[in-house]
Amino acid sequence: MRCLHAALTSIGGTVEVDLSVTYAVAMTVPRDTERSGAVEIPAMRLDDLVAEHGLDVIELCKIDVAGHEVEVLRGGSATLPNIQRLIIERHGRGNRRQVLAAIEPSFSTAIDDADIGLVFAVNRCVAAGAS
Repeated sequence: MRCLHAALTSIGGTVEVDLSVTYAVAMTVPRDTERSGAVEIPAMRLDDLVAEHGLDVIELCKIDVAGHEVEVLRGGSATLPNIQRLIIERHGRGNRRQVLAAIEPSFSTAIDDADIGLVFAVNRCVAAGAS
């Protein structure tokens, strides 16, 4: 196992994480914007991370990114078909449809609990018995 100093999103570059709030919120901000408590970190797409580390199949992927779920999924469109099981902790009711639409081509949703914002999905190939 390795820890990486990077944020997953839909584009490469850098993002700022504002550590002055109760929980860290990643956001892309203009370079000339000053934020107290913000730390700049490298950003990458899930597809690039997977390719960089030569991963072919991912048995389980958990995404818990405080409202940034859709951006992480957008940055992993080529990777999603290679993930067997996916757990997403959604933050905010507004992105439910977007999250489900992003995973729908590859996944059958086993659990979609709108109240707690949890999605558990199984790759359609795994669900059909062809792991």
